[in-house]
Amino acid sequence: MLWQLIYLLLLFLSFPYFLCNKILKKKEFPVFLRRLGFNLKKDKKEKKRIWIHAVSLGEVLLTSPIISKIKELGKFDVYITTTTQTGYQVATERLSGIKKIFFSPLDIRFSVKKYLNFISPDILILVENEIWPTLILETRKRNIPILLINGRMSDRTFKYFNFFKSIIKPIVNKIDYFLVQDNETYNKYKILGISEEKLQISGNLKADTAFPFFTENEIEILKSQFNLKGKKIFVAGSTSKGEENTILEAYLKAKKANDDLKLILAPRHPNRFEEVERIIKKYKLKMKTRTSFQNKEYDVLLLNTIGELCKFYAISNGVFVGGSLVSKGGHNILEPAFYSKPICFGKYMSNFKNISEIFLKKKASILIKNEKDLVNFIKKIDSEELKSMGIRAYKTYLSLKGGTEKTIDKILSLI
Repeated sequence: MLWQLIYLLLLFLSFPYFLCNKILKKKEFPVFLRRLGFNLKKDKKEKKRIWIHAVSLGEVLLTSPIISKIKELGKFDVYITTTTQTGYQVATERLSGIKKIFFSPLDIRFSVKKYLNFISPDILILVENEIWPTLILETRKRNIPILLINGRMSDRTFKYFNFFKSIIKPIVNKIDYFLVQDNETYNKYKILGISEEKLQISGNLKADTAFPFFTENEIEILKSQFNLKGKKIFVAGSTSKGEENTILEAYLKAKKANDDLKLILAPRHPNRFEEVERIIKKYKLKMKTRTSFQNKEYDVLLLNTIGELCKFYAISNGVFVGGSLVSKGGHNILEPAFYSKPICFGKYMSNFKNISEIFLKKKASILIKNEKDLVNFIKKIDSEELKSMGIRAYKTYLSLKGGTEKTIDKILSLI
């Protein structure tokens, strides 16, 4: 009841903003109705049903190998819910073997019950740290098992959960089993009161994600398509507000030593594309956007599309992973590692703390402390030193694989 009151109060206070910016401006009223549980048409249940709740793009993509394995079994229908527009779009375009994809319910009883009635799941799978009290409690009322997969918990989330431990513990204890990424997350859940019998370290599922493979010929074609043949390509991927200025300053300084240097800049969130375009223009650099690209000379290519970052990682000489120079927790370094690229990132990697520490320990990445460090990295992206680092990154990536099989085994034991 306390959570319901808090959640409803937050919805009420944020509704004017939500109404203006989401429902009216972006015409998302149909999405809002669906998240309330309206317009859900129940279909005939022919197989056992697995409901996977993956909040955003990254979580959606890491479920791909799990869904492929489930599809091979032929015994289950898979339903996916996601919160973000990008997550929904990518799930619709990329994931096969799905019965249906929806936006997730608002975490109020009315909506959650509608979804539970509609999907009628035989198991609910929560991805990473999706602790939604109403969803968990209403699911357990129906004796439906709940599994949390690829569990992670940042230091900030842990402090919050531990402060409200008396409220959080009864909720998280309703989850039947936790498959977590690393020993640190394992211990955090133990401190919150989860017994060891419900915990297992399974590794990071992102290492099992099926990233697209490009042949040497395909890479050369991509370089030709974007006028990048013979160039040194630096990709800044998944950048957050407050990072682009540092990246552009570093790029300008590094470019003085190598005029063939090109920058591919990919903001994390689509709603920042126009903002980042304005930032680039302030530096008076020759800029092209992906959506209006012409095969002409440029300094910076702004990647203002969704789902194409892997292409540019594949053709790059070096990569900066964003969300790490500012306190956003960082983003996935495994994707550029798959393409054997030298990787750098800032000190704010709490969302990928264990993985980033492994990469640093194996000298498979570089920690950027300031603009000077970034300039030095960019200058050396085509050096033998950093090429060797890229090879170590790929080997480190391979060492982290294997979480999918453990996850499938646990799903089958619970359903």
